[in-house]
Formats: sequence, C-alpha cells, structure tokens
Amino acid sequence: MNLDELEYISRIVFESCKIPVTFLDTNGEIKIKFPTPFIENPINSNKKELFSQLLYTGVTSDFPVIRTTNYLENYLVITIETGSIIAGPCLYNRMSEDVISGIMNDYKISYIYKNELISYYQELPIMNSLKFMHTGLLLYYLIFRKKLDIGEVLHQNAIIENTNEDSRSVESHMTVNRQNISFHHDPSFENLFLQAIKEGRKEILTQYVALNPPEGMGVLSKKSQLRNEKNLAICGIALYTRAAIDGGLQPELAYTMSDLYIQKVEELSAVSDINGLMGKAFIEFCDRVQKRKQLQYSKPVWVCQDYIFNHIYEKITIADLAEIVYLNPAYLSRLFKKELGMPLNDYIQREKVEEAKKLLKDSTHTLPEICSLLNFNDQSYFIKIFKKFTGVTPKQFKNGQTKAIHE
Repeated sequence: MNLDELEYISRIVFESCKIPVTFLDTNGEIKIKFPTPFIENPINSNKKELFSQLLYTGVTSDFPVIRTTNYLENYLVITIETGSIIAGPCLYNRMSEDVISGIMNDYKISYIYKNELISYYQELPIMNSLKFMHTGLLLYYLIFRKKLDIGEVLHQNAIIENTNEDSRSVESHMTVNRQNISFHHDPSFENLFLQAIKEGRKEILTQYVALNPPEGMGVLSKKSQLRNEKNLAICGIALYTRAAIDGGLQPELAYTMSDLYIQKVEELSAVSDINGLMGKAFIEFCDRVQKRKQLQYSKPVWVCQDYIFNHIYEKITIADLAEIVYLNPAYLSRLFKKELGMPLNDYIQREKVEEAKKLLKDSTHTLPEICSLLNFNDQSYFIKIFKKFTGVTPKQFKNGQTKAIHE
C-alpha cells in the first residue's frame, strides 16, 4: 500500500470517527497526520518520542493494539510493513479537575500547566473502549481487507497488557519467598482483626498488636516503600469496611468512611503516619459497629432506619416504609414509639433536622435551599419542626455556630 492510499484511509477514518490518525515510517518519521495541527499535550508535546514509546509492546502483533499513556490518553497502534499507523489520542471518559490534579501530583508537574492541561483534555475526543476498538477494526480492515473478531482482539490486548519483561509467574514469586523464608502474614491475624470489627471490640488493637506486630504483609509496590504502605492501607480499609457492614453498620456510612480514610491515606507522606491512621480507622469502625449493636431494635425498625439514612434527601412517607417492611403503617409507627420512644413521623423529622444542622454548619446553602433539598415545601413549617427538635430557629442555630467558631 502506497503513501497516497494510506493518506486516504487515514483521512476517511479521521473524518468518520473524529479520532486523530498518524502514520510513521520505519524510521519513526511522521509522514501523515490528521488533523493538522495536532492537539498538543502541553507536558508531553514531543510526538516522535511519544510515538516511539507507544510502538513498544514487547511482542509482535497482527491486530490493533490499545496503548494508554501515563496521562490516561488512549491510542490504537497498527503495524504494517512500511511503518505504523497510530489512532488517537482519545479519552474513555471526560476528565474532572480532581483527576487532572491527581495526575499532576503523581508526575510532579508544575501547576503553571494546569489551565493548559485542562484545555487539552477538554479538546480530546471522548469514546468508550469498545467503540475505540471498533475504530481500530475498521482501520485494520481498510488496510488489510481482513476481518477480525473483536472478542479475540480484546483478549490479545489483555495478554499484551499483562506481559512485560519484568513479570514473573505466581509460582516463581512463591519459589523466591520460600528460598528467603519470607511469607505473607498468617490469615488468622487478619481474621482476628476483622472479627473484632464485626463485634465492635476495639480493645483487640492494644491487646494483640502490641504483643504480635504483623509481619509479611506482602509487597504491592517495588518502586516506593511509601506507595507500598499506602496500597496495603487501602486494602486494609476495604477489608475493615466489609467487616463493619457484616457487623451491622449502614453500608452507605461504611463506604463513606472508607472513601474518606483512603483520601487521607493518599495525602500522607510518612509511613509512620499511615500506621497511625490505620489504627484510628480500626477504632472508628469498631466504635460505630459497637454503637449500632447497643441499640437492640427489631428488624423492621433497623430496615426503616437504614432506608431513612440513605434517602434523607427524598420525600419519605410512613406508607412507603410500611410497604418496604410489609407492616401496617399504624402498627409500624407504634413499633417505633415502643422501641425509640417516638412515633415514626417524628423520627423522620428528627433525622431531617439533624441533616439540616450539618448543612447549616458545614455549607453555604441558604435556608430555602436546605428546605428544598430535604423536601420541605413550606419554609415556615420547616422552621417550626427545626425549633421543635433543637429549641432554636435555623437562623439562631447558624448564628450560634458562627459565634462559636469565632470564639
């Protein structure tokens, strides 16, 4: 296939799929590119160097190969006798500012590039991975007139992704561990900790860890001890979260705690701080499970409480809750009165007021906005309910919080 034919195919694919297409000869020189000019990555604008990295896969391939850069740009590479065709970059999903900031932190990129980088990502085409691979199959067929099975191509790409010159089998890792007498920790240690969280027994932290510090926790990063400890901590928090849910903690609360602790782990810069944070996480999960277990309520009450907790920003009626637990609405309300000392409707109102207090304290939402968020259609009625449970109006409550902060 001559250069004119390749240029025609490249143009057709670009115009049809809106994905940049480039052809490099065997010397790595760019001979064809659509569009002109290219969308340039402000921190990685050397196309020749970038493409040389994309072309290395460690294996010979007779199909479109997907490559993803450190900056989450996706490319398709098709090798022919006279060179290589590269389609991309594209993104699978729109990039948020938080993700972009995370990339900049990971690769120590100066924040003077942030606005340029945001603009760059906004310009890139968005295409899910399946459609992107279909683009590769189209390009491949136009060049070779050969049909490929997408399932097989995706499978082969997965093999390439997991193949590198440094990888070793599980068995070879085990051989090294046995030779060095270096094993992972005893599963009984892990089970002991997780069972303690399920039961809400935080005293195990001092009773066991002080005497038997865990060893052999595995290696999850060979390049950085700090990264290794962070990865281990994230795995640990995931296990804590599941154990707490098994112990009765509301799943949404447990997952929120998990998210916050993982974010804190990522912000730390010392191994000792990570160990301290893990201890704090263990204690908080235990405390919350224990507090939950101390409230000996019937199953219908538990179910309703969890539903109210998860749907606090929605309209919640006694009839809806009764239908969920298959009970008569009047009976369900009496059950709440018996076990919690208040009718179900009062409980719903109290929980909404508690959420309103958080919004008044921690956000810039106005009173009308809070009323709307919590599904109170009448602001005067909301103020009345708020005062019923707090003894003050929302305005007085917010002023009191502001005064306390200044003092």
